[in-house]
Parts: sequence; structure tokens; C-alpha cells
Amino acid sequence: MCGIWGVFEFNTVAATIPIVLRRMSDAMIHRGPDDCGAWAAPQLQAGLTVRRLTILDLVTGNQPLWNEDESVAVICNGEIYNHRALREELVAREHRFRSTSDCEVIVHLYEEYGQDCLSRLEGMFGLAIFDIPGRSLLLARDPAGMKPLYYARTPAGLFFASEIKALLATQLIGAAPDWTGLNSFFSWEYVIAPLTAFEGIHSVCAGESILLTPGSEVHAFFYRVEFASEEKTLSEDDYAARLEMLLDRAVASHLDADVQVGSFLSGGWDSSLVAWFAARRTSKKLKTYSLVFPEEPAESEARFSRLVADQIGSDHQEVEFRTTQIPDLLERVAGAAENPQGSSPSPLLYT
Repeated sequence: MCGIWGVFEFNTVAATIPIVLRRMSDAMIHRGPDDCGAWAAPQLQAGLTVRRLTILDLVTGNQPLWNEDESVAVICNGEIYNHRALREELVAREHRFRSTSDCEVIVHLYEEYGQDCLSRLEGMFGLAIFDIPGRSLLLARDPAGMKPLYYARTPAGLFFASEIKALLATQLIGAAPDWTGLNSFFSWEYVIAPLTAFEGIHSVCAGESILLTPGSEVHAFFYRVEFASEEKTLSEDDYAARLEMLLDRAVASHLDADVQVGSFLSGGWDSSLVAWFAARRTSKKLKTYSLVFPEEPAESEARFSRLVADQIGSDHQEVEFRTTQIPDLLERVAGAAENPQGSSPSPLLYT
């Protein structure tokens, strides 16, 4: 988990760009303890900052990442799973890379395809690309909406961040409730993007891009879910083989890291399958983690997670959760979630 934030069309005497970026940074230390990179350009009324939790390229992958002549910068919270194939393609087109970071492919891909580069990315991401010659900022969120990205347009400029609390930390954005967003929660137990629980603060939608230029804001979707019909009906064995291939490929793409990879293992079908495919793909013993409930053994799935851990030979650890922890957790969970949660076991996941 990393965190990105920044400002565009900054226009206020209440603070300077570095001061505002520092306020936002202090609110998101928890998202990236390994590095904090910043770029501020008062003459362009813009600034970018990122806190990084290093997964790939621990040494030279610090952000912002630039193209060859430093005319385009990218900051990204996420992982690009097809970065190796994209890198080969871009090197063949004579792009020069400064790091082995998966996110550096984004800035070179932007040079080649402009905004259309987004449809070439496979992964989870919330990103911002600043184009100095074009005087533009491009915000985008991955097709599944796995990585959060929020923004607020104010008289002082447009601010964006991976978390709402960073926007509030600017001291230029108020914390008033958005009743339309809250109404959507009461209807569906979820605040539906682009709404949030906060007035004036919006979420970038899954698969959406926002192109910002001075005085202009253009929203577009670079990805939409489509359900294609099969030309012919496949057998159950064919569907099973296809599903296994897709799961294996998806899990393998998540294992590309320069640090040890672990997996949450609840004992249910989804986490068990992910752990099984991961263990088959890793050269080191996979680390797995489960929550157990000593006070309510009937509700605990520990027997299933232990069975799976034994079968795949993982280095398994159990974390105990007790009801006495809930009062102390609630305030921290609400602060971390930012938007209300109706169906997610937030205190358990926070633990």
C-alpha cells in the first residue's frame, strides 16, 4: 500500500504548495513508511507527492518517476502486472528506463499513447500523470476500483489523494456530510462512486480517467465491464480448465515482488484457492495468516485454514480476535474506512 496526493491550479495566499503537500503527507504516513518523494512547481501551480511501501525495486523505484527529459512525471499507488511485457515493447521503441519499477512503464507508455495508455495497463492502481508541456494532469483508477483515489475542486485549486483524510488535512477543505452519498449507503450499504460521505469530495470511479487542464475537467471511462457471449457452449470441463488457467495467471501476476509475499487464509473457497495457487508458484515457503476467535469456537474457521495450510505446506500464523478489542478498534476503523461500511467485517480486517 502506497499513497499519492497533489494539487493542480493552486491559487491561494492561505498557504504555499510545499506547506499544503506537507500537511497531506503527515496525514498519510501510515501508507508508505519506506520513502516520501515530492515535486512542487509553484510556477505551474502544481505539486505531486507520494509515500511508498516498497514491493518492487527497493533501491531506484522511488517516485515521482520521470521520462527521459523530465517533461512528464507519474506517481502511482498500485502494481502493474504486465510491466515486463510493456517494458520490452517500450525498450524496443528506444525508451530509456532509470529503474526496474513496474510503475515507470506508465510514464513511457504515456509518451507513446497519451491518455490511451491507460487501456494498456493490467493491474490495480490510482495514479496521476503530470505533463509539463501540455500543462495537464491526468488522474485514473484501475478498472476494478481496487485502489482508492479522491479529489476535491475548491477556490484554492483541485486537490487529489489516496485518502479523504489527506484532503481534509490541507485545511482548505471542510468536513461536511454529503447527504446524497449517505443516502446511497442507507439504500445499498455502500457509498457509490463518485459520491463520498463528505460534501465536495468525490471519488474517481473504477475505470475512469479525469483529464485536467487550466479551466477544463474532462471525465472519460477507459474501461467498461462487458459480458461477451460465447460463440458456442463450452462443456463443464472446458469452463473448469479456463477458470483454473485464469486463477493461476492472476495469482502469479501478484507474486512479482522483491520482498516476501504472504496470503490471508480464512479457510473459505476464495482465500484457499489463492493460497493454493500462490504456494504452487513460489520458490520459498508461503506465509499465510488467519484470524481465530477463541471466545466463539463455533464461528471460527480455524480448522479449515489449518487444513489448507497443512496441505500447501505454508508457514502459517494465527491472529486472535476477541470481542473486548471492539471498543478500542471502532474509532480507528472508522477513521481508516472514511466512508461507512455496511457489509465488510471492518474491525476484523483492520486487526
